[in-house]
Amino acid sequence: MRIERVNNQNKPHRWEWIKAHHPDFDIFIDDDKSWIKSVRSHFGDDKIYVINDYKTNRDLQADNIYHVKTEVSDLKDQDFAIAALEKNLARLEKEIKEESKKKTEWWPTLLPLGVICLGIVLMLLVLLVPKKLRNKKK
Repeated sequence: MRIERVNNQNKPHRWEWIKAHHPDFDIFIDDDKSWIKSVRSHFGDDKIYVINDYKTNRDLQADNIYHVKTEVSDLKDQDFAIAALEKNLARLEKEIKEESKKKTEWWPTLLPLGVICLGIVLMLLVLLVPKKLRNKKK
């Protein structure tokens, strides 16, 4: 079910989509009081509704409607630069880890080679030891 705008209305309505996909929700959060009203009218008072504490939304009052203050954060340009560096660092660490895995993956090839060498040595011993014992008997 996909929500589309038809004649300036959602089709299906938001509450219809919620009822079809998430009927057991506990908390509905939105910044548009008309959607809060619509969903609340179809799901009742046993749900929790959260809306921004805008002046235009303050007339929407009920025991299960909570108004949350939203504030502009004090992020600076350097905070974005630091976040970008941290992300690049994480990517580089991942690449290094993958490269180190590739470099250490050569050792499993030694195991079959060692088994083959051991087999050759054992076969030579089996073939050579009986000749020595035969020579001593003569």
